[in-house]
Order: sequence, then C-alpha cells, then structure tokens
Amino acid sequence: MIEWPEAESVPTKYYLSTLKQQTSLRKLVYAAKGRWPIERDYEELQDIGLGHWTGRVIGQNPAVAPLIARSCS
Repeated sequence: MIEWPEAESVPTKYYLSTLKQQTSLRKLVYAAKGRWPIERDYEELQDIGLGHWTGRVIGQNPAVAPLIARSCS
C-alpha cells in the first residue's frame, strides 16, 4: 500500500502486508495505521525514562501499564 497525499509530488509512505490479497482497502489502512498509537507510546516511554521496560511484562512496572493500556482501547 502506498500513501500519496494530493499535495505531495511523490509518495510519502509505503506499507508492506502479509494479509490476504482479498483484504479490503479499509482493513489494510486499519492495520497499517494501527501501529501509530503503539509507536507513540514507545516514544513516550523513552521521554519519561522508562524505555528499558519496553517489551517486558506489563505487570513488572505499574508506571508502564496505563500507557500501554491506552493503546489497547
């Protein structure tokens, strides 16, 4: 999938997918854009000094749980 805004002269983003060929465009966009909140949470963890907790069990640090839970809702 390629993201090419009308105001741009070239595409701005490219997405690869392993979803079935019959997957609708709506589902492809949902899957591609669904990573944004997770990536933002990762950046916030880095900003507040909790980056070393990424990828670990949520229960190990109560400060991380609200950030990750937000991305799941």
